[in-house]
Amino acid sequence: MLGGTNAVELMSQVNEELGKLKSSTSLSSCKLKYAIYVGLPGGASMDNIRSIEDAKSHVATLYTVDFSSSSESKDEFSVDQVTASLDEINNMIKSKYDKEMANLIASKKITSLISISSDPLNVNKLTFEAAAKAKIPVTGSGGTSLSTAASNFIGLNIVGNSGGSVATTTYTKAVSFCYALSSGLSTKDEKVVYEPLSLSKGTKAPQMKSILEACLPAFITVSILLSFLGRISLPSDAFGSSQLEDWKLNLEVQLETKVLPTVCCIISANSYAPEHGSTAIMASGVASLCVHHSVLGGLITGYLTAILVRHTLLFCVRINVPATMTNIICAGGVGGIVVLCAKI
Repeated sequence: MLGGTNAVELMSQVNEELGKLKSSTSLSSCKLKYAIYVGLPGGASMDNIRSIEDAKSHVATLYTVDFSSSSESKDEFSVDQVTASLDEINNMIKSKYDKEMANLIASKKITSLISISSDPLNVNKLTFEAAAKAKIPVTGSGGTSLSTAASNFIGLNIVGNSGGSVATTTYTKAVSFCYALSSGLSTKDEKVVYEPLSLSKGTKAPQMKSILEACLPAFITVSILLSFLGRISLPSDAFGSSQLEDWKLNLEVQLETKVLPTVCCIISANSYAPEHGSTAIMASGVASLCVHHSVLGGLITGYLTAILVRHTLLFCVRINVPATMTNIICAGGVGGIVVLCAKI
């Protein structure tokens, strides 16, 4: 039961991160074997759907993994989709997929469960009943739904922190889920460890030269703009010439001292922590406040920001900080810390 603005992207990211769970007694890797997800067009929220009439009037899409005969024969990860009214989708899940999921849990084909804003008392009731009976680890986000499940299904083994889904990225969610499951799946005889690929040995970081080459369009654009502004001469006796001259000088200063260091900082952070996406971009955007006048400073600051974002995320996950707060700390707090450290 997965949720997110882009269902396929989220499920693919979770599947990729699950593959990084390593067992001390088995060489087989974990994966997202079965999934049920319901989403509205454009990732719209379901908070405003409060009645059956609302459900009948809204179109929704059902995304499933490995429930259809067409996907069972495929080795690659695939997602099947069905579009209908939300009411029809919910009835379809209750009459078919919820029962199948419960049977898979009971037959031990599913060893853990990820839940994001599920409906434990109605649409997904049988799944949670089976999970509680089998005592498999359950993690996810949507604190209200998980707390409801915990209070209604005795024995439900919730692991990790059931943080929110607001202001989070697919990578933040996936890392949080996998770290929680690593502790939930570990036993006295078997240790399950989650090691993100970005921190593993042998991973090659991009070279500064390649990052500078990626910034080349910005360098060319700034050079052309400065050359154009340098050729503009305003008559001293023209109306408003002093204001226009001040605007021109200010623009030249911004182009010469701020644009290129900021671009280099953001590109550098995104290159060294590409899995963090918008989180690294926002953090480096804030951190770039301290790198005016220096392209090299922008590159180094972007690199440091990427490293800090990566380790801060894992630290927050380890101490059970909710996903929403984790992303706020990584996207905003890390950049602010870099600026403060640079100004000290």
